[in-house]
Amino acid sequence: MVTIMMETGERLKEHLLEIQRTCFICGVSTIPIMTGRLKFPVAGNYLAYVFIIMGVIAFFIESYIYPNSLTEFEKKIIGFLKIVFFWALLCSVLGVLFYPSFANIDLNQMRSFKNLFYNLQHLYPEISELFFLKSWLLYRAIRNSIAYTTSSFLISFWIYHIYYQDWKKGLQDFKKSLVIASLFLITYSVVEVGFLCGSPFCKDILAMINVRIFDVASGQGWWSPLFWDRLQLRSLFPEPSHLGIFLAMAIPPFFTEFFNRTKAPSVLKIFIYCCLIIMLFMSKARTGNVVVGIELLLFLCWACICAPFVQKEKYKRICLFIGCTALAFFISLGIMSNFRSIDSKVADSHEVISAKEYVRNNVTSVTGNKRSNSARKVNALATLKVGAKHPLFGVGIYMRNEYINAQLTDEDKNVGEVKLWLKYMVDAGPIQSGFPDTNHILTIFAEQGIIGLILFIYPACALLVKVFRKWKAISKNEKIMGTIITFLGLNIALLANEDHFGIFIVLGLMMAIFWKKEEAQYLGRKN
Repeated sequence: MVTIMMETGERLKEHLLEIQRTCFICGVSTIPIMTGRLKFPVAGNYLAYVFIIMGVIAFFIESYIYPNSLTEFEKKIIGFLKIVFFWALLCSVLGVLFYPSFANIDLNQMRSFKNLFYNLQHLYPEISELFFLKSWLLYRAIRNSIAYTTSSFLISFWIYHIYYQDWKKGLQDFKKSLVIASLFLITYSVVEVGFLCGSPFCKDILAMINVRIFDVASGQGWWSPLFWDRLQLRSLFPEPSHLGIFLAMAIPPFFTEFFNRTKAPSVLKIFIYCCLIIMLFMSKARTGNVVVGIELLLFLCWACICAPFVQKEKYKRICLFIGCTALAFFISLGIMSNFRSIDSKVADSHEVISAKEYVRNNVTSVTGNKRSNSARKVNALATLKVGAKHPLFGVGIYMRNEYINAQLTDEDKNVGEVKLWLKYMVDAGPIQSGFPDTNHILTIFAEQGIIGLILFIYPACALLVKVFRKWKAISKNEKIMGTIITFLGLNIALLANEDHFGIFIVLGLMMAIFWKKEEAQYLGRKN
């Protein structure tokens, strides 16, 4: 009887793990898919978060039924998650208590909050507006701290839990999911390219699709637009930069297809790789272009030095890799030469389409004062000043807008995009709108101080130490190297963008690679 119960328990545990694995595959596969105005509790209108939340719930159920099944290393991760949460909460609560600009928060800019306040005041006349506002901000601080922890390192821990016993299956599932996500993007982008090339028929189809997948003009009166306002590919994402960051995660795993040691390169996956490269170039997303370029160069360096092939075979594969990438680039230039505006809200800058001009406009333009660089620099410098003035606790999650405003000079306030950000903040209030996150490292520093920043970068630093220590053992494995390069690229992207939960997906896979089942147990005993 006991044996039967044990077998039943093991089967249930395996079923719960399989549910989590399915949720992981579905979650990564649907990263590009949004649900427009249809919003789910917690997940919002991101379909991927729905599956991830379901998987995390299944993990909690497993942990409740089998409380002793966690390894010592997993218990250490839980301890780290608690520290991250309580530090974020402490910084946010202190940020509310010492917030200097309650007078700038106008209840008329927050309709739901205003109605709730007046209804409660009718029941409890002694409640003051300031007291209720502080109470609401404290509730918001708790909610934001939970969201910060669960949408970042908890995802990594969950993925580690699924795959620490078999990291190879984790990389296979990750790549399988990226294939599905890529097919979604490619299918949609065919229609979008038709629109960008001047097809009214494709424009009509795109308009019908976009009103369902985007919450059109829900933010700041224009974002996300029905059609992007430049001749750039954005595919299923609200704007081209989001597509670029996703491709920085999705493209490197396909690098390994050219250097697979066990079987010939897959024609389907090489085709998908070429399509993703074409889409990247047509997006004209500078961060995406630069990050993928760095990833490509890093992988080429690895291929030339460490790829486990005889010399002749190695250079054949390197030539195939470079040839497919170059071909995709020139195909994208040919397609972009046919881009023309057929919508009054889509501006045509009449760029010269050539390799030299493309690189100048969309790669080297990350330096200097071209495009949005000036506004980004102003924002980044002001954010750094906020962190420098509040180095220990920061100012609290999502509470930096008023502080940034105080760090701007009159000259800064006249920079084009900065002027718009200030206008949106005045119109909607500092709690509802403000300055975008254009350097996530500096944002963490400003909101959670130096300790919050150390907590944020600690897992990445620990993994890099592991990489250096195990270099000889891993340097011949193209799948592991592809994952490492993806992780490096996504961390570099944080210097010019907000965080993307893709980085925490790859972090979880990296943890599964470097803290495997037997090592997780060993580290627990050792420490």
